[in-house]
Amino acid sequence: CKTITVDHMLKMKDRAILSNAGHFDCEVDMAGLADNTLRLLAQDAAQRGVTLVREGEAEAWLDPDRFRQALLNVCLNAVEAMKDGGKLRLSFRTQGNLVYLDVRDNGPGIPQDILNRIFDPYFTTKSQGTGLGLAMVLKVTEAHGGSVRITSETEGPERGTTVRFLLPATPEAVEELARREKDSSSSSVSGAVPASADESNSPEE
Repeated sequence: CKTITVDHMLKMKDRAILSNAGHFDCEVDMAGLADNTLRLLAQDAAQRGVTLVREGEAEAWLDPDRFRQALLNVCLNAVEAMKDGGKLRLSFRTQGNLVYLDVRDNGPGIPQDILNRIFDPYFTTKSQGTGLGLAMVLKVTEAHGGSVRITSETEGPERGTTVRFLLPATPEAVEELARREKDSSSSSVSGAVPASADESNSPEE
């Protein structure tokens, strides 16, 4: 079935990307990249009762093939987490020469003890997982000069998980992102930080 096909493809590509840091950057239509990623998940999402939504547009400076792989990993995790249905929303915003991509689901959320280790290579809560998926997501994002933050709530009206990517819109933005990452590194843990730690870098809602 398609779920197995997508999962198998991800596992093979995760290993290849982790073993090869090279990439080719160019200006990328992120709305088109997101739409393509969601099309790959459409059948799995429909079977689980998950609605897929893309909001906003942006252009980013990155390797489209490698980042598409990272985004697919995050989206597949979100779809699989929503066992009783829900909504997966990808939203883009641009602030100056930086691009914000939020991948938000309203699934069960991630407990804090797991959140603290979620980017560790080979750490997984899946019985047949490799533990390489989110490690690859972090590696690919940082290779582009970007950053990724995960926040999650397991209770209340805000229950669910948000994966926020901060990406360069131009080659010059890579240096700015590197400075921001250095400033925030003292409060980050394996790529995951509390929601408040990233609010100062957030564009207006």
